[in-house]
Amino acid sequence: MATPDSSPPAPQPPRAPRRWRTALAAVVGAFLLVLLSGLGALWWWSGSEGSLATALRWAARSQPLTAEGVTGSLRAGGRVETLAWQQDGLQLVASGVHLVWQPLSLLSGTLKLERLAVASLRVDDQRPRAKAAAGPPASVALPFRITLDELAIDRLQWLGPPALEVSAIRARFEFDGVRHNIELANAQVAGGRYSGRATLLATGALTLDAALSGVLEAAVPGSSTRLPLAFEAAAQGPLAELQARGELKLSAAPARPGATPQASATARITPWAAQPLPQADAPF
Repeated sequence: MATPDSSPPAPQPPRAPRRWRTALAAVVGAFLLVLLSGLGALWWWSGSEGSLATALRWAARSQPLTAEGVTGSLRAGGRVETLAWQQDGLQLVASGVHLVWQPLSLLSGTLKLERLAVASLRVDDQRPRAKAAAGPPASVALPFRITLDELAIDRLQWLGPPALEVSAIRARFEFDGVRHNIELANAQVAGGRYSGRATLLATGALTLDAALSGVLEAAVPGSSTRLPLAFEAAAQGPLAELQARGELKLSAAPARPGATPQASATARITPWAAQPLPQADAPF
C-alpha cells in the first residue's frame, strides 16, 4: 500500500519586502507627476503671450528666417508684421501675417490651419538657372497631412523674370496623405478674375486634374471699348504628358453686330521633353 508523500513542500521564492514595492510605486508616481507637470507647464507656456515670438527665434537658429513685430501665442496663433526667408538667391518676404491653427491636431498626424492671411507676399528668385531636370520628381508627398481651411493673400508679387502680380487670392488647400487638393475661390490678375480647382497625386505618375475659369476685359484696338471675355481651361494626365484645352469667348452680348470673338485651343504638353509642346491646335 502506497503511503502519502510526507516530503516537505518546495521552498517558495522570497517575496519582495513591502517597503521595496512601496518605494517603487512612489518613484513611478513621482515620475508621472513630474511628466504631467512638465506637459502642463508646456501647454500653459504655449498659450502665453510671447510664446510665438520665442518659437520663431528657435526656428531661426536652424533656418534663414527673420521675424519682426510678433504678437500672440504658439497655441492660439498670432500676427507677424514681417516674416522673411532667404536662401541660395530665393527670397520670400511676407507682411501682415495672421495665423490661426489647432496644435492638438498634430497628435493625429495632421497639421490643421484654420486661417493663414497675408497682406503682402513678395517673391524674388535670383537663383542661377540650372540645367533642366530629366523628368518630374518621383514624389511630392509631405511627411504629414495638412488642412488649410482659408488662405488669403491680398497681394502677391513675383519679381520675375517675368514679373507677375496677383491680388485678392482666396483658396483652400488639403493634403490627405495621397493627393494634394486646392480650391481657388478667387484671384485677380491684370484686370481679370479667376477661380478653379486642382488635384495632384503625390506619388506614382503624379496625375493632375485641374480646371480654371475667369472673366476679363480686353481692349479693342483703335477704340476705347473693352470687351468682356470669359476664359475656361483644363488640364488632365500625368505631369510628364498633359492634355490641355482652353476656350475664350464673349461673356456678354456684343455691343455691335459681328463683334463675336471666340477662340479655342487644345495641346499636348510634355514639360520635360526636348519639345515641350509636341502638338497644338488653335482654331479661331
